[in-house]
Amino acid sequence: MLDSLSKSLNIEPLPQANTFQEVTTSSGANTDIVTVEYKDVLEEKIIDIEEDYKFSRSTFRNIITKGSLAIDEINKLAKALDAPRAYEVLAIMMKTVSETTKDLYDLQAKSKALNVQTNQESPQIAIEKAVFVGSTTDLLKKLKTSG
Repeated sequence: MLDSLSKSLNIEPLPQANTFQEVTTSSGANTDIVTVEYKDVLEEKIIDIEEDYKFSRSTFRNIITKGSLAIDEINKLAKALDAPRAYEVLAIMMKTVSETTKDLYDLQAKSKALNVQTNQESPQIAIEKAVFVGSTTDLLKKLKTSG
């Protein structure tokens, strides 16, 4: 029906709901209109969230691993030098690795909360009171059709 209406009005039909039109210009005065399908925005957002989570998790784990190795080496150095500065650096490194470990744990909790939020199809609504405006006949019809 939309195509016949578009033809009678001499206009281009609207693109379908899951596509958009991209106008590209080639050399010269010719222009090409290409219809391109696009993914659902929510689906792309979920993929981005998963990729960011994996990247962040990998980075935190890498920092923790390298930090732990550095702590072992700094500990050996501090014992050999018996210098207060070496022990200070060791304490700072231990605190940094500890905070990064906590950040990794927080990332896990935030990711779970974000997954729950994106997986909910509709928010939960608690209805305490419901009011019907109409006659009892209308109410009975509504009850019969919904049940």
